[in-house]
Amino acid sequence: MVVHGFGGDCNLTWILQMRRDLLNESDINLFCADWRNGTIYPDYGQGAANTQIAGKMIAIFFNNVSQIFEPIGPKLHLIGFSFGAQVCSFAGSNIKNCSRITGLDPAGPSFREHNTSFRLDKSDADFVDVIHTNGVYFTKGGIGLLEVSGHVDFYPFGGETQPYCNNLFEEFSSGQEFGCSHYRAVYLFLESIRNNTCKMIEFPCPEGFRPFQLGQKGCFEASKSFPLGLNTPRNATGKLYLTTRTSSPYCGNQVKVEISLSYPYSFWTLLYNRVVEIIYKTKEGGMSESFTVASGFEASKTFGRIMTVNSKIPLENISLRYTIGSFYSFWGTTEDLTVFNLTITDVKGKNTIWELENQVKK
Repeated sequence: MVVHGFGGDCNLTWILQMRRDLLNESDINLFCADWRNGTIYPDYGQGAANTQIAGKMIAIFFNNVSQIFEPIGPKLHLIGFSFGAQVCSFAGSNIKNCSRITGLDPAGPSFREHNTSFRLDKSDADFVDVIHTNGVYFTKGGIGLLEVSGHVDFYPFGGETQPYCNNLFEEFSSGQEFGCSHYRAVYLFLESIRNNTCKMIEFPCPEGFRPFQLGQKGCFEASKSFPLGLNTPRNATGKLYLTTRTSSPYCGNQVKVEISLSYPYSFWTLLYNRVVEIIYKTKEGGMSESFTVASGFEASKTFGRIMTVNSKIPLENISLRYTIGSFYSFWGTTEDLTVFNLTITDVKGKNTIWELENQVKK
C-alpha cells in the first residue's frame, strides 16, 4: 500500500508512477490510501493529528481482510511519504506481523518532539527502512525527520538537504518547485524500482556524513554496504550514507577518489584559493562530468572525496584541472602543482591507481 503526504491524494504524479513501476516489477495487489479529506492544506496541525486516525483505519481494513481470507500482515509492505510515513507507523503497529514499512522522508514538524509511540519506529513492522532527505529543522527550512526511525536509515548527502535544492522558505519566495529536498526520497525510491542495472549503495560511517564524504578510512567498505530502495535486504541495519548524482538519473558509479598533492610553499601561497577538479569524459567527448577533489588547501597532503559519476562514463578516461582564484591571479602567480598519485576505488573495493608524478600547471 502507498500512502500520500500532506495535502495530497492518490492522483499525484509520483503515486501514479510508483503504481505503474511496482506493478511492472511484481505480480502484486496494490492499494493507495486516499485520505485527502484528513490532510487539507494549509491546516498542518490537524493533518498531523489525523495521521493516527488514517493509520488505524488502514489497520482495520487489513485486519478485516485477514479474517475473511488469510493473514495479510506477513505479505504486507506499506510505503509512505512525509505524513504518509507516519500514517504507516500507526497502521503497522496495529496490524499483526506487518512485514515491512518504507518511510520516504517522514514528516518532522509535530512528530520530532514526541517519543517513538507517536512516530515511525522500527517496532512498527518486522522491517522498517527509511530514506531521509530533508531532515533539517523547520526553522531552517526543512520538513522531514532526521532522527533514526527504522532498522536501517539511509541518509543521502547527510539527510538534511539535497544538492542544488533551496530551503522551504527560499522555495516559497522564489516560486521554485516546492519540496525539492523533501521529494528527493520519493524519486530515489522510484529510481530503485525502475533501474535494475544500477544500485544506490550506502555505507556506514561512525563519525557521520562529512567524514564519509571526505573518504575517511573505514567509511567506504563494500562488505558493510547495502542498496537503497525497493530491494533493500532485511539484514540491512544502522545509519548509512551515500552520495548520488545531483539530477536524474540519480544512480551512478559511486567512487572514492584520493589524490596526493604538493606545491611550492611560501607566505604568499597561503593567499591563493586553489581548486583541483577531476574530469570524467567519454572517449568520444560527448559526455563529461567534473568534480572538485580539493580546494582551499594550505599544505601538501592527500585529499579524499566520495563522488558519484554517470554510469555511462568509464572511470579510466579522466583528466585533472587546476585553478587559482581569480582575485589572487591578479598578482600573476605561475605556481605549479605536483600530483604524485591518484587512486580511485569503486564500491566493490577495486582500486585503480595512477602514479603520476607530474606537474599540473595553472
